[in-house]
Amino acid sequence: MNCLDLTYVDRMARQALEEDAGGGDITTLLTVGADVPGKAVIIAKQRGVIAAIEFAAAVISQTDDHVEFAPLVDDGSNVDPGQTIAQISGPSRAILMGERVPLDFFQHMSGIATLTNKYVKLVSHTKAKIIDTRKTTPGLRRLEKYAVTVGGGFNHRFNLSDIEVEGVVSFYHFFHRKPTGKYTIYLNNSIVADLKGFNRIKETFERETGASFGSVDRTGTFGLFLT
Repeated sequence: MNCLDLTYVDRMARQALEEDAGGGDITTLLTVGADVPGKAVIIAKQRGVIAAIEFAAAVISQTDDHVEFAPLVDDGSNVDPGQTIAQISGPSRAILMGERVPLDFFQHMSGIATLTNKYVKLVSHTKAKIIDTRKTTPGLRRLEKYAVTVGGGFNHRFNLSDIEVEGVVSFYHFFHRKPTGKYTIYLNNSIVADLKGFNRIKETFERETGASFGSVDRTGTFGLFLT
């Protein structure tokens, strides 16, 4: 997942703004005039990798048509402390009412991208890959998985769709798509096992159970499988 669907971004932005300021910002409405212009900047407080810049822009744009969000970096950019990430201009009311949501998402997503990138660099000299899981914040899976890819990581599976479950079943030896018998026996066929008499043990199991490895005996009692 190396990009965010704009429809999804807009929907999430609306939901977040409704949650935070659905009834209006009482303090801002009472203290800031409707025609007061304003400017703001987003500045990095520590070194990191930026993620969700498009989401921040989508949130700000929905507060007022006259608000302009000017990103100075792209997703995946490395920033240093004190570096300006984006500039915002427009009605002060709109900026104040809309700034908290994009900042919250910005910090959360950039944090994920930054930590992911840290581990990606640690294994860069190997063939290992940093891959995420489904253990995400409810409702934010698409955003969080996107942040992982921004940091250089890879997505594993998005949900428990049939095709993904098939992949899991075929990966782990203890999951099967067919009956494995009342008693299931696994025999390790590693090099060490081979040196310790693997063939003799395998033949003994097959003779005593009446089953061949990779199958179940006729009565469905014993199932023999290699690991």
